[in-house]
Amino acid sequence: RTALLVDTQGRTHRTWRRLTRHRDPLEAALSLATAIVEALSTRDRILELLVAGPEIHRFVSAGRIGYFEEVLDILAGIEPCREDPLADLEPMLFAELPRLQSICLVLTRWDARRRRLAQTLANHEIGLLILLITPDGTPPGALPADVRCLSARGILRGEVTQL
Repeated sequence: RTALLVDTQGRTHRTWRRLTRHRDPLEAALSLATAIVEALSTRDRILELLVAGPEIHRFVSAGRIGYFEEVLDILAGIEPCREDPLADLEPMLFAELPRLQSICLVLTRWDARRRRLAQTLANHEIGLLILLITPDGTPPGALPADVRCLSARGILRGEVTQL
């Protein structure tokens, strides 16, 4: 069972997002999440998708094959959260920890809360992939070595082909 948590906190107004879409970390996070779900949907893995924006969406594939279209519908309707979505998503993720073999975090910012989440998850014996998306791929200071920093521009141009 694999959990995919997508961070959707954003401050950009929709009009401004249209003008800067090619560098928008949220647009890139949703695009990357779509690609990850597509890859997982071809395997015999149960997917647990956790995403907020502004409503909470929790999707569990329950071992079904062919759920990709359902997840696309969810991701297509996601808008940025003005408030930190981790406040709602963390409790759901922690409740599922005993049943998970791996977790992928797709983050759009790096701050103390996200650092604590990463540290807490790293303390469990579970596969953990942390992807941080910034406009140009420049990592913020003091980013742990196990966090992969990706360029929003590169993701949206299709230049990221492996994780």
